[in-house]
Amino acid sequence: MILSVIVPNYKAGDYLLECVESIQSFCASIEFEIIVVDDCSDTESDRRALDAVSGMTSVKVLLLDKNSGAQVARNTGLSVASGDYVMTVDSDDVLTGFDGLNPDEFWRQVQEKLEGNDQICFVHSTTRMFGMFNGDTRSAYPLNVLQLLHKHHVQNSIIYRRREIELGLRYDESILKWQDWGFGVELCARRWARGEGLEVGFIDGPFYGYRIHATHTRISTLPVSELEMCEITVRKHLPFFNEILGMDLKCSKRMAEHVVAAKPTLLQDFLLIANNDHERATRFSKDRELKLLSNLTEQLGIP
Repeated sequence: MILSVIVPNYKAGDYLLECVESIQSFCASIEFEIIVVDDCSDTESDRRALDAVSGMTSVKVLLLDKNSGAQVARNTGLSVASGDYVMTVDSDDVLTGFDGLNPDEFWRQVQEKLEGNDQICFVHSTTRMFGMFNGDTRSAYPLNVLQLLHKHHVQNSIIYRRREIELGLRYDESILKWQDWGFGVELCARRWARGEGLEVGFIDGPFYGYRIHATHTRISTLPVSELEMCEITVRKHLPFFNEILGMDLKCSKRMAEHVVAAKPTLLQDFLLIANNDHERATRFSKDRELKLLSNLTEQLGIP
């Protein structure tokens, strides 16, 4: 298998170098390409990092002419991806084998699922936060398409076939927040329209490290209306939502209101984690009990 890893970058500085090195290490047993797309970063640390990674094996650096946002950077990377499979890693995050996860076994399972079952639309795993907060994200459980349409979280690190890109899959550049959810719905809705399978593959991890820091404002902390962002996706794929959810709504806003209202609470996510992995749920509850007392999770936009 050949993997294309898209790394959109904006002012990540030295984190970018750490990100690229982590991808190279985690993907050492497979063929891969790393496509770094810089969104007009203007700091000295970014210039140093971009110079450093541009000379690395299997790394391609693309420079945007103007600051255009993460969605444009991701789409730019998708347009030149050449691997069999594609994923995205944000430039301040890392790939790594938490809890003894073996990278070789991880990629073996990815290949087995995507090559052996054409009903699977994408593969995902779990995410571990590190930095100013440490612990699993609240979406650390297997996802299905019904949950997806009820606003369960979709990681940016899903792995899918490049064929989806060839058939027109892109990030919607008008979506300012919750872009990963919109992208996951877009992928599934396009497959549904073609009469293709909607299974979701899951590999227990975590393999993705989500860095919690206060260096700059993250998209997850922006004051944007979730209903408005949701409706952009719903409006394009209302028949898909009606079919999967067993509804018959004619108004995209009403459907978007239903979807946002169905978004799981922290308790519901916790119960789904517990249903899949009791040990992880125990660890999750202890981490959150300690940190929620200081309201730190809200301040840092912790998922």
